[in-house]
Amino acid sequence: MPTTGFTIHEDCHDQFDKLKYGKKDAPKYIIFKINDEHDQVLVDQVGMDESDGYYEQFLSCLPKEEPRYAVLDLEFVKSDDPDNLTKRKIIFYAWSPDECNVKSKMVHALNSRGFRKLFIGKSVHIQGADLSDFDLEKVIKKASSPTAED
Repeated sequence: MPTTGFTIHEDCHDQFDKLKYGKKDAPKYIIFKINDEHDQVLVDQVGMDESDGYYEQFLSCLPKEEPRYAVLDLEFVKSDDPDNLTKRKIIFYAWSPDECNVKSKMVHALNSRGFRKLFIGKSVHIQGADLSDFDLEKVIKKASSPTAED
């Protein structure tokens, strides 16, 4: 399935389907990268851990000098929910740290929307250049919003 200038490796679809549909051995998060030739998206890392520290583990897997796309299966309880019901949202992350080179940032930015729409479909979208942009409370607030899906 091509997007603007690259294809998506079949493993990306397989891993995402497991996450999306909650299949057995489903990952909690998937981190994707564009290959060195800038023509294909590949699975970079898969996180299976659902322990309390999984979000910090996810953030620690984002490289400090390279852009990545990622999806995370976020389960949360809205603080103002009187029923304390657990909600589930798939969060799409576009990680582009300030330290990465200009060409990588440009390729990543040019293809982000196409990748998200073509491969992911509807999800909550969050961009970041610094890990503070992915603060869990901010992510939950955005995921809880009535206009969360874009």
